[in-house]
Amino acid sequence: MAGNQKERRRFERYEKACPIRIFDGFGRTLAETETVNISCGGAFLIVPAHCAPKPQSTVEFGLSAPGDGGKTQDFSGRATVVRRQAGNGDDHVGVALEFASPLPLQLEG
Repeated sequence: MAGNQKERRRFERYEKACPIRIFDGFGRTLAETETVNISCGGAFLIVPAHCAPKPQSTVEFGLSAPGDGGKTQDFSGRATVVRRQAGNGDDHVGVALEFASPLPLQLEG
């Protein structure tokens, strides 16, 4: 990190494309995409700008991740949008999620 900024991540991050769906408080699907990267504590994903949740908002999510022996691990829960950043075009943005509770992911680099 540049300058004196302290690294805030507590979990190892993996560059894994895991299917994820995010929902609003009424259970409506906001976006269905894949993670750009993921850790036990959160994920970063690219979503269409028109449906991207605002920073500090709470969303529900459903996530499938690879597990031991090639089995899929399915998770769901709540997350806070901690960052929203411009994407490669005006029609998509990056969204960083912090999971309300760490997930017991079994990922390998």
